[in-house]
Amino acid sequence: MKEASQFAADHTSKAQAGYVSRYNLRARPKQFFEGDQIVVLAPDAGGKLCNKWQGPGTIQEFRSANSYLVNLGEGGTRHVHANKIRRFVARVSGCSVVNECDSDFKRIVTPADMVVSVNVN
Repeated sequence: MKEASQFAADHTSKAQAGYVSRYNLRARPKQFFEGDQIVVLAPDAGGKLCNKWQGPGTIQEFRSANSYLVNLGEGGTRHVHANKIRRFVARVSGCSVVNECDSDFKRIVTPADMVVSVNVN
């Protein structure tokens, strides 16, 4: 009986190590700091199967290695696991053209022109 128990324990520990390494094969550690802007994957009004990215919110407090207190504004404050959090990246939603003679905009910063040359032999 002891042999069978020892064999089972050895086999399960090896299998568990294999499961963990396979599960974490492409996992990357996440780390957020207080004040970071994030979005949270949370259930929508349609139920728990209708998850949507909500936010942007801010990290209010670090709770543990994978747990954060998130302020979502009027959505309230939530205790969220790092798997449900992504960094918020602001996207440009429009582009405007400003004439040089317009003085209402004060100083306008424009990117420098970039000249690329290609030599063809």
